[in-house]
Parts: sequence; structure tokens; C-alpha cells
Amino acid sequence: MINSIMLLINKAQLKQFYQKCQKDKIIGIDTEFYRINTYFPIPCLIQISNLSQAVIIDMIDRKLDLTLLQELLLDKQILKVVHAGLQDIEIIYNLFGEIPSNLFDTQISLMPLGYNNSTSYSSACKDFLNIKICKEQQFIDWRKRPLSRSRKVYAINDVKHLIPLYREIIKCLKLLNRTDWIKEMHSKFYHSNIFSKRASESWKKVKFSPKNLLELMYLKDISGLRELEAMRKNIPVKQVLENKQLILISRSDVSIWHKKIIIGKINSSKLKKEIIKITERKLTPKLLNPVQKKLSDKQESLIKIAKKLIEKKSVSLNIHPSLIANKEEIKSLILGDKTIIINWKFEVFGKEYLYLKKLIAGSY
Repeated sequence: MINSIMLLINKAQLKQFYQKCQKDKIIGIDTEFYRINTYFPIPCLIQISNLSQAVIIDMIDRKLDLTLLQELLLDKQILKVVHAGLQDIEIIYNLFGEIPSNLFDTQISLMPLGYNNSTSYSSACKDFLNIKICKEQQFIDWRKRPLSRSRKVYAINDVKHLIPLYREIIKCLKLLNRTDWIKEMHSKFYHSNIFSKRASESWKKVKFSPKNLLELMYLKDISGLRELEAMRKNIPVKQVLENKQLILISRSDVSIWHKKIIIGKINSSKLKKEIIKITERKLTPKLLNPVQKKLSDKQESLIKIAKKLIEKKSVSLNIHPSLIANKEEIKSLILGDKTIIINWKFEVFGKEYLYLKKLIAGSY
């Protein structure tokens, strides 16, 4: 139970708090940040709780050396509990260049209990702890100082229930024998490349399905350049180049003349030149090949069968179907990927999977 709340202002206080966290071997983490017209979030507050205390570290009016904070947040012996913590972990990564290990995301961990992949912290607290969380100050500018008492209370409420929530979720997961499920889910979500490969993976965020290898090449290369430019200038990627413009440049059925008009509106002359170079590369016949072979009618029907089997199994397990396999994974499964249904997924879906394998073997 939290019986102490403090705004940490010196190293001695942080050291004392860290020592208590080492004894407890568990902390809750939340952050408040500002991310309007910037690429990187501006950290404003970092809130941390242990079994009896909850503290706020002011990252705007900062008087603390962050060395000890880094040790605490990256301590491998301490379990770190977050809720929908991707942006919180991004802030830690941006500060210290490392993703904390030993993470437990309560939002991810709710999925094996029948919840969807976007359950809010307030909903989870209501369901598991019978606590109502006020979200009135969710969209305020956290850079403003001084911090009012109501803002401090709001910030603390975002972190002080994380450990009790973790305990209730773990209790339910153990009852259902599903604790192994979340280990795999966490490693898939919080992998080491999630932030270090932002540029090379950025094309995946663009809602565009390239119809040939040329369009895919344009999309990957130009999207990567856009991301690097946004990072360099610390501005949103869409201020460098809008998605719709990126898609038009990537499309092979749009004329070079039209593409050059779009490229001409980009502010950075260096980026303009680099994108023009990409669009003027010598083409080979291979680049006009489709990105993926068109699925056969038999494979399309197998996808429908797989979806029905997964939906039926997910109903019996009271989980979302995507937890067994999402749309892309089902397609990969039908194309022969043997890494989709393994470990706990094979335990719950093995019989159906073996049946599908027989059908797949007969489809080629």
C-alpha cells in the first residue's frame, strides 16, 4: 500500500528510494511527456512506485543527476510494471540508449484474460481493483511550471496502482495457467530493434500496399530518408513529407514529372536530391515483379478455414483471435511458415494446426 508520496529533488532522496526498490524487487513506471510538433517526446515527469512509496521526478525543472535514475530504471533484478508502456519505454531509451529488461506491461498481459489489445489503465483499475481513475488532465501541457497539486495527484495516480494491478493480473494468469503466454508476447513487443531500427522499419507504418518490387524499393528507401530527416530536425515525419505524397512518389504509375513537382516542395535541398536519385535509378525487369505471388484459390480457401478454426478456438479460450494468429500470420501460416504456431500456441491450437498442415500439404 502506498503511504508516501514525494517530489524527488536531490540525490540523497533518490538513493534512499532506490535502496527500497532493490528490497521490493518491483516498481511501477509511468511518464508524462509533450509531443506536439516534435519527433522525440519531451520528458516532463517520470513517476515511479514501489510497495510503499510513489515519487515524481521533474524532468523540466530538473535538479537531479540522472546517473542513479538510470541505474534504477535499468536494474535487471527489479521487475518494472507499465501499462501500454511503449512511449514510456521510448523515453527511457532516448535518455539512456537502452530498453529496460524484466518488463511487465499490464495492457499486454490482459489479453490472455479475454481483454482486447487496447484496454485502458482506468478500465483495468476499475475491473481488477474497483478503483476509479480520473483522466481529466490527460491532454494538458506537462511542460508548464509550477506543478499544481492536482497535477501531481493525477501523475501519481497513473503509477501508484500499477503494482496492485500486476498482482491481480498475475493471480488470474496463474489460475488459467497462462503465465508463459505473456513472456512470448512481451519479447515480441519489446524487442531490442524497436527503436534502434526506426528508419529502416518506418515504411511499415505507411498504409500502402506496393504492387511490385519497384514500388516497395521506393517506399522503403524514401520512408527511411524521411524518418532520418525528421529525427535530425526533431519534427514529425509528416512535416518532412506527407504520407500521401510519399505514396505518390513510390507508385510506378505516377509520372516522373508529377513526382518531381512533389519532391520540389520538400524544404531540405539535400533530401530532395537524395529522393530524386532514388527515382532515377536504372530499372531492371525484375523490379516490375509482384511483391508477393498471388495466392491460389486453394490457398485463399485455406486462409478462410484457418480463420474459422482460430475464431472457434478463441471463443472456447475467451481470448481475441489475433492472440493465436493475426491476419498476416495466418497468411504466412498457409504459405508454410512453421514459426507461427509454437510453444503455448501449439498447446492450445496444435490439433487444428496439424489438420491445417495436412490441407496445406495437399494444396501445392
